[in-house]
Amino acid sequence: MTPNTLSIRHWDRLRSGALIATSPHVDWSTLMSRTFDVALIDDQSLATSILDELAIARAPPPLRARDPATLDHDPDADDTC
Repeated sequence: MTPNTLSIRHWDRLRSGALIATSPHVDWSTLMSRTFDVALIDDQSLATSILDELAIARAPPPLRARDPATLDHDPDADDTC
């Protein structure tokens, strides 16, 4: 399909007014849905209940601190690349 061609699905949306912008702002979930054809969850409580139901942590575990002496690269060293 060329960039200036609309699919049949988009023609139907254009005729129904779904492709006509009513404001300059488009929310993130609508942009993602239009671009990647995916569904996103906007509701925080719904997302939380889904994560709880699937037993998935809501946040990543905290990272442990590391001893700088064990790092391969000394960030305080003068690098001359």
